[in-house]
Amino acid sequence: MNRLRDDDDGFTLAELIAYMVVLGILMTMASMIFLQIIENERYVRATAQANNTAQILYKAAEYDLRNAKTARVLWDGQLLLLSTRQASTAADDNGVCVAYFFDTAKQEVRRSSSLASTNTMAARDAASLTALRSLTANWTIYGDDTAPIISGSTGLPVFSPANVVVTSPGSVTVSLRFETFKNRKPVEFAKTIALRPQPDLTKICF
Repeated sequence: MNRLRDDDDGFTLAELIAYMVVLGILMTMASMIFLQIIENERYVRATAQANNTAQILYKAAEYDLRNAKTARVLWDGQLLLLSTRQASTAADDNGVCVAYFFDTAKQEVRRSSSLASTNTMAARDAASLTALRSLTANWTIYGDDTAPIISGSTGLPVFSPANVVVTSPGSVTVSLRFETFKNRKPVEFAKTIALRPQPDLTKICF
């Protein structure tokens, strides 16, 4: 004769299996949500790093270009050479030689600044990109593993117009495209910076 189930009898095998399936589904959903939160946090952090790197680089390039007497873009927009003014103090009135190089292999922009024209002349005369990478190896780096620079923004080289010498009132466009995280939408910047007249600047850098 059948009797009613007592609470002390425990769970049946079917009930245990059902509970385990439900628990497994809930744990899987929680794990997916947790992983998505982590991935989004990494994307936000990578985007912030790319923005920060871009702002630092643009600030330096804008200052150098606005105070430049002449600018020259070589290697199809990868190399920018400048005869510019470093500061407004009398000691720097003769100018400074500045160069920027976008290294496609390492996905970074490097900058050199010197009172001498050694670096800019050597970069101008480099016989190949391999030689140019070697020459610029010790320059200041903008962009790294946390904010690699893919290229110029869509359809533009990093520095343009390419393969010309620019003087005031001409301008140079600086364009960058930063990788963020796992092939998500990159961060893109493009800014055109005009050279200001520098009639008393005599420095020849290239």
